[in-house]
Amino acid sequence: MLGVPISLGAIQRLIDRTSLAIVPHDAAIARLARKARVGYVDETPWYCRHTLQWLWSMVTDTVALYRIHAKRSQEAFGSLIEDWRGILVSDGYGVYQAWGNARQTCLAHLIRRARQLSQRQVPDLAACGKAVLKELQRLCQMAHAPPSGEQWQAWYARLCRLMKRYGLRPDDGGRLVRCLRRELSSLWVFLNEPGVEPTNNRAERALRFGVLWRKGSLGTAGVKGNAWVQRRLSQRQTCRQLEQSTFSVLVDALEASCTIVRLTSLGSTITPPIARPSERLRLYDVRGASLTDEEIKELRRKNVNYCLELAAGITYCPPGGGTVGSGSNTLSVTAAIHVRKLIQKEEHLIVKNIDKIAIDALNKGVLLPDPAIFKLQLLERQFCVVEQQSEIVVRLEYFNVRCLSDTAPFWAENL
Repeated sequence: MLGVPISLGAIQRLIDRTSLAIVPHDAAIARLARKARVGYVDETPWYCRHTLQWLWSMVTDTVALYRIHAKRSQEAFGSLIEDWRGILVSDGYGVYQAWGNARQTCLAHLIRRARQLSQRQVPDLAACGKAVLKELQRLCQMAHAPPSGEQWQAWYARLCRLMKRYGLRPDDGGRLVRCLRRELSSLWVFLNEPGVEPTNNRAERALRFGVLWRKGSLGTAGVKGNAWVQRRLSQRQTCRQLEQSTFSVLVDALEASCTIVRLTSLGSTITPPIARPSERLRLYDVRGASLTDEEIKELRRKNVNYCLELAAGITYCPPGGGTVGSGSNTLSVTAAIHVRKLIQKEEHLIVKNIDKIAIDALNKGVLLPDPAIFKLQLLERQFCVVEQQSEIVVRLEYFNVRCLSDTAPFWAENL
């Protein structure tokens, strides 16, 4: 499509690289999903090496979490939700019926069963299906127009008469009514709990792209492929729900993955700023070239009298050697490069000495939080690192390094 030659192996390496880059996103999505008040859960078949597995989804108001498991069981459901104990919205699958907390059963599934029954040729079955269909549709409409006390009592009385009339039948009508009786406490949770929908359409819609992926690729070929699918689906659907650009998030994740440092001793993470253009060029192995004499002459003919080469392929050329529309000039660009190197140096020192910082803070009666989130700040003309929750301030003097004001040129002090 882009006219760039690339081998199949290179494509696979790019996929592997992207999969690792969005691991932090997947972990964050999982934490948010398992803290949500309401969760919409559903599953669909998936194939790994032509063996049947299951793609599970848990959708909340903000995020969507996907996991692939070999089974469609209580074990698989537990691996998806872990310690989550919120309000479950699901279909009538047996694993969900064993849920110990509040659960809203999907009325859309019951309405489809009732509609199919109402289309039967047997008059008694059709009558049963039409009666159940009518009452379920009324119940579903109550999500938009809550009933009064009298309306609710009338609806509940009609439902009880249906269960009494058809509950003992051995045919499909009796089975549907007995299903309603079994799900009775889960039929109208949405009326008592704000933010709960009467159907599980949210989870079903979130699975559609996964179904298309399965049909187009015939599944995956191993554990690594499963990990890529569940991470990518989680990232894509979450971006859709948050109305964010999926592509931009992927680009940022790839750039951050080049420099992210994990502090395994404290379980915390420091993420440097997003890569700059020169770093992005190195990321994609794009090599720059210096300007030739002929190119410099051509620039001078266009009123460019000063060229500052920041790196190979990156040259700063203000018209006339002065300022440009942004107000930048060669002096400020050089100063910014100097300050950036100092910031990167301090960042490296923080990462390298994080254990010592934590111990010294504890000796002073301050417990470094987990995870520790550091932010670079300019305090008294010096760049310092401030931990956001405990407000611990770390200066360059802590590492026996001269402070910024001692090393920076005079024109860097006013940046």
